[in-house]
Amino acid sequence: MVYSKWQNTINRDINSLIDHIMSYSEWLKPSIDPFDNSNLTFRITKAFPKNESIQLDNETVEYNFLEFQFERVRNSEKSNSNREKRIKIEDYEIIIYSHKNKVKYIVNRGYAPLTLSVLRKLHGYEGKHEIKAETIGGIKSDLFIWLVYNLIENPSLPLGVNSNLYLKSLTGFMGKTEDKINTIQGTGKRILNMLTTLLFLFENQNISKVNLEIKEDDHFYDITLGEESFIDVSITDYEGPYMFGIEKIVKSRILLRSFIELIPNLIKIFSDEQTPPRANWSEKKERAFFNEIGKTIKRNITELLKKK
Repeated sequence: MVYSKWQNTINRDINSLIDHIMSYSEWLKPSIDPFDNSNLTFRITKAFPKNESIQLDNETVEYNFLEFQFERVRNSEKSNSNREKRIKIEDYEIIIYSHKNKVKYIVNRGYAPLTLSVLRKLHGYEGKHEIKAETIGGIKSDLFIWLVYNLIENPSLPLGVNSNLYLKSLTGFMGKTEDKINTIQGTGKRILNMLTTLLFLFENQNISKVNLEIKEDDHFYDITLGEESFIDVSITDYEGPYMFGIEKIVKSRILLRSFIELIPNLIKIFSDEQTPPRANWSEKKERAFFNEIGKTIKRNITELLKKK
């Protein structure tokens, strides 16, 4: 499931925001079905009577889980007498949380104008700047290549220095068609991983996203990262202490930890690896890495031909 993160720019009090949201019957201006002048459904439910909390990023993060359902008229079907074809039901899951004195949201949709519109509808906002996207910078092809390098050269070591992140496997996808590149396994055979890495070299500019199996402490995640802040977190493939319990708490904790700690930590480690005095990764090292792959594969092919 694709997710995105957003921030409320005008209110930092999570409780007052939730109170306002849940009192929607007082401020809602019902949308009307022009075909029969009936009110369209608008429903918000709150999962937890009292906000839950979790310790992340050295602070207590307070959160709740909202389910937002509303009806809208399909423009192409607004004159259709069949209501099922005329009306579309929209369902959204929204985690609202307080972090670093700001109220933010994780939504089960990508970064798009429609997602922004839904968050504004959730509050009854009528202005233009009450909600803003919080995209995650640093998700780019350079990051993908660095991750591949670590899988091949240091498969049993954590990413970066003084890190507790371990990459177990990486699968690349190319272009809008999302053609799959073979998976590179940390426990796989080195030469096979190198052959797959050649595809990353030749298709570097076309790689649209990568799926990562990554371990942090006793948490195991399956996430997909793509350029333009594409983030997909697999709840069902997660393994760790958050696996058991109430479904909405499980989902909230996995997503909050992914967005607040896991992904930002990964981006920070990559940035640190390029920054002096550490500077363990550079264009020069990337070129040397690919040159070594080419030499190794050529050497293996030569040896194989000698045996024929």
